[in-house]
Amino acid sequence: MGCVNSKEDVLAGVPPGKEFTDINQDAGVLSVYLTGGPLTAKDYKERLVSSEGTQTVFMPQSGYTIRYAFVSQRGYYPDAPSKANQDSFSVQTYFGGDAEQCFFGVYDGHGEYGTQCSQFAKEKVPENLLNNTHFAVSPEIAYHQAMVLSNNQLHRSDVDDSMSGTTAITVLVRGRTAYVANVGDSRAVLAERHGDKVVAQDLSYDQTPFRRDECERVKRCGARVLTLDQLEGIKDPNVESWGTEEEDDGDPPRLWAPNATYPGTAFTRSIGDSAAERIGVFAEPEVVTKQLSAQHPFIVIASDGVFEFLSSQSVVDMVTKFEDPQEACLSVVAESYRLWLQHETRTDDITMILLLAATANNFLFTGMSEQERSDVLTLFERQPVKAGDVVVRQAEPGDYFYVVESGQYDVFVQAGMDPPLLVHTYSSASGQPASFGELALLYNKPRAATVMARTDGLLYRLARAAFRSVVAAGGQPSATVRTLRGVEVLQCLSISALQRLAELMDEVAQRVCGGGRGEGG
Repeated sequence: MGCVNSKEDVLAGVPPGKEFTDINQDAGVLSVYLTGGPLTAKDYKERLVSSEGTQTVFMPQSGYTIRYAFVSQRGYYPDAPSKANQDSFSVQTYFGGDAEQCFFGVYDGHGEYGTQCSQFAKEKVPENLLNNTHFAVSPEIAYHQAMVLSNNQLHRSDVDDSMSGTTAITVLVRGRTAYVANVGDSRAVLAERHGDKVVAQDLSYDQTPFRRDECERVKRCGARVLTLDQLEGIKDPNVESWGTEEEDDGDPPRLWAPNATYPGTAFTRSIGDSAAERIGVFAEPEVVTKQLSAQHPFIVIASDGVFEFLSSQSVVDMVTKFEDPQEACLSVVAESYRLWLQHETRTDDITMILLLAATANNFLFTGMSEQERSDVLTLFERQPVKAGDVVVRQAEPGDYFYVVESGQYDVFVQAGMDPPLLVHTYSSASGQPASFGELALLYNKPRAATVMARTDGLLYRLARAAFRSVVAAGGQPSATVRTLRGVEVLQCLSISALQRLAELMDEVAQRVCGGGRGEGG
């Protein structure tokens, strides 16, 4: 399981000089993203934590390749320049040990102990989700119970969450389905192609008093909903003085206890905030399920530091200008920072995760139907490798096609007695899906080059025999292979081994049947 979390607990394990390898160590490079403000490029960089460039994960059964990146910027507070980043985030590939599952989350803490609250939720929400008995069959139910349980655990922890808490926006990708659970006012946005346009589709809806349903719900629980001007008597407390969230003038409606001037939350749901629970603030998530397709190029997951001054569509428009998720994240975060300082004297913490999804697009699959492609992708096998392992060797027969999940792989070509020449290096770190050996699926030809693992890594491989059996059967593994896969004692065998066994069984069956016909004739 790959797992990346927020700065406070990640950097302890990062080697010196590696903290910002995705952003050139030359601070001047950041001038591309900065357009003014109180921070120098060096100061700005020191407030950032991000992925080491764009990362890639391959989901073999669904045929999805997800390229993702994240950036989190600590807020700028002139009166508290050392204030910690209260945003936390998590990225977990192979969620629960399943290559078809990835989990992403952003948690925006608030209050005196907001950092502790967001880090607590970052740990507990995915843990409770994975351990829930409903997770395998009904992630929606599991999400509801996991969020509520995380909230209760925070109440019982050593963290004082009476006036502190956190939002939680999380996305579970399982194959080609996304399950989005939201508590609070962070946001997930799906990009959807409509002809030649890319349109923003919100996968979550900010839970604030701007929403009529949420406003009425907390009022029924005893909350007073007032802006600060109304609370202080500047405006009539009996007349609703706010419009929509887009029209917010910096004085949003907040929740107040009867005859009291607390808690003043500008949201209606959160994890933590035990004092606000008395007036209807709870941790029940809203869960949205979305089937992903080629019409959905990316998903944005971000704290309200991004969306305070940028609409969902504005963020989508910015992202579509970039091919690299890391560059897109840096650009959106920098623009958010600029807009904060244009409207305020400080900035919020700003965190964004970007997922770019693509289906298998190798030329081998272009002529296949969706069902045929799906059937082929189920035949991929995991192959862990160690640095120095030879994956394929020049002049030897080619039996497998490989997709790079992680690691680096050098390609050497040797001509005659000359020393091998390094001609290319495959790497998932480039952000582009990498694969090699596809001709082995079509022709029984010797390998044209040697591929050696430069680092430890993970490959997915597809055997030629398995691939050709699907193609020959019109998109389905042979009936014999399907039967063998269901035999318990054979479940430890790879698909290619089952295919070889199936071929032997078919050959024996043909001989027996052929012999029988001869005797009967």
